[in-house]
Amino acid sequence: MADIQTLEIGLNVQLIPVEETLKLEQELDTYPAPANATETRPCNDNDCPEFSLIDLNGDNVGDGTPGLLISNGGTVCDDEFSTNSADAICRKMGYIGQMSWTHGQKWDMKWDIQSELNITLDDVACSSDEWSSCSFSFEHNCIHSEDVFLQCETDRLVNGSYTDFGDWSECSASCGGGTQTRTRT
Repeated sequence: MADIQTLEIGLNVQLIPVEETLKLEQELDTYPAPANATETRPCNDNDCPEFSLIDLNGDNVGDGTPGLLISNGGTVCDDEFSTNSADAICRKMGYIGQMSWTHGQKWDMKWDIQSELNITLDDVACSSDEWSSCSFSFEHNCIHSEDVFLQCETDRLVNGSYTDFGDWSECSASCGGGTQTRTRT
């Protein structure tokens, strides 16, 4: 009687004579399994934040005017917010940088546009004044007394005769590390 050896093939176990197992092992050695593989899937499909500044009536304000910081239709919470965050956001909006920033519920209740808005951005932490250095969260654990107010410096040089910036290009990534560009002349 031939020697019998157990060889596992997939989930099935079969009894095969030893001579045949050696032959199968040699065949398997000629077709090695792939060592490493890479898979790709979409992620971070959230929109990149867009920013604006508004006054107590909900009207947009420009350079040099303090305003409530708005991101994608809601307010921005001050958790992790810093001077770098303020500079990066002002620069993302086309300004040179920030003049000042603060937080709180600034307008008395009859003008309280803050409470009518959702908080849409939190934990804006930036390691430099460039938006690409920032991390953030669309989830929040805030109340409106943590809303950010920001004042940005002008984006025009006194003798530079720059035009306004054009529209932003599409984001190069869905979120968290993409870049957008816009130009002025």
